[in-house]
Amino acid sequence: MPNFVFRLQSVLQVRAAQRDQRRQEMAGLLASEQSLQDRLAELDGELHVLSAELANWNGAIDLAHRLDVDRYAMILRADRKQVEQAAIELDAKITLKRQELLTADRDVRSLEKLREQQQEAFAADQRRREQRELDEVAARAPVSLREV
Repeated sequence: MPNFVFRLQSVLQVRAAQRDQRRQEMAGLLASEQSLQDRLAELDGELHVLSAELANWNGAIDLAHRLDVDRYAMILRADRKQVEQAAIELDAKITLKRQELLTADRDVRSLEKLREQQQEAFAADQRRREQRELDEVAARAPVSLREV
């Protein structure tokens, strides 16, 4: 009895490998997004600490220290803008990669469905052949064996 062979198995394997590659790329992008979000939270925390420090400043203000704090806050805000811009660009990449991943998933699922349909048709054909062979054997059997 022959075994089922899916003729597009190599195509399915290539598409599955492409899908897996897209998943890895997506995971990398999501990790980068989390890293950017963590960096934004860190910058916001530092800006909050500076703001609180300036609000709670009592007594005489050392002008040089005040200028240093203002410069540092300006640098933090500039860094924050850069991180926000990078997050926007990354979000666009994630959207594109998500679409590519959905397409790759759809391609693999369609080939898997085709394989299942062909496998079921093969199994049904095998059952019909086996039944036909059994019917032929039964038809060739002597009449006395058929009565038993």
